[in-house]
Amino acid sequence: MVSHINGMVVAKAKQLAVYGIKVVIACGMKGNGMMIDMWRLWAKAIGEKASPSKMEADLVALIRTVIVLTYLLTNCFIIAGVIRHWSK
Repeated sequence: MVSHINGMVVAKAKQLAVYGIKVVIACGMKGNGMMIDMWRLWAKAIGEKASPSKMEADLVALIRTVIVLTYLLTNCFIIAGVIRHWSK
């Protein structure tokens, strides 16, 4: 899976070892596989697997994602309020 652009070799996928975990960074690859890989990485980033059942663990990861997005939105409103009332 190598393509040539102006004499340069561009790899379609690279592997990066991060703390012993191989993470595939897709460069220009499309498909459902990359989204599943990104979801798995995000789920691992927000916490440990909550259940041996894949469906239940995905549901817990979705709930954790909603909580993180709620915190992010709340912080944005707090910062906007501080900026708005900065000179008063």
